[in-house]
Amino acid sequence: MKLLKIVLGTIVSLVLVLLILGLIAPNENHVERSIVIDAPVEDVRAKTMTFEAMLTWSPWADRDPNQKVTIENDGQVGALYTWDGEDSLVGAGSQTITAMSENEVVTHLHFIRPFESEADATTTLEPMGDQTKVTWTYHDHTPYPFNVMNLLFDMDEMLGPDFDLGVRRLKDVVERES
Repeated sequence: MKLLKIVLGTIVSLVLVLLILGLIAPNENHVERSIVIDAPVEDVRAKTMTFEAMLTWSPWADRDPNQKVTIENDGQVGALYTWDGEDSLVGAGSQTITAMSENEVVTHLHFIRPFESEADATTTLEPMGDQTKVTWTYHDHTPYPFNVMNLLFDMDEMLGPDFDLGVRRLKDVVERES
């Protein structure tokens, strides 16, 4: 009986610690990368406003060449891109264009595998004469008490290298084709 009380006391203590940590842990994650491309905004826009074009520079597109991809109504608000990959880092999910303007596309991501979550991504183009500054951002909200995981996992550390690779690949693709 004494062992049971110790075990239960330990479990209750751990749960309380996690709940308290959740109160102080950040519940937002933000990853952002920018690059200047030696091409006019029109050339960059052509590679950022549709899912089909984004796949030419996406850091995740090549990770699993056998992933199943579908794209519906591409290049407009409501366009849907779904993927289902065998690679654990690719997983499965969908991405929907939720807003578009001349120099910005906003998408909502719904990840199914390897874990269920949601996030928003934005690609913004800033004309700079004959060059274009591209800023690619990722933002998510982790609800309490699951936000305690943000103390253990740094999303910028996890996704930052992929975003670096993505903007460099976009630069290479656009500059090669311009």
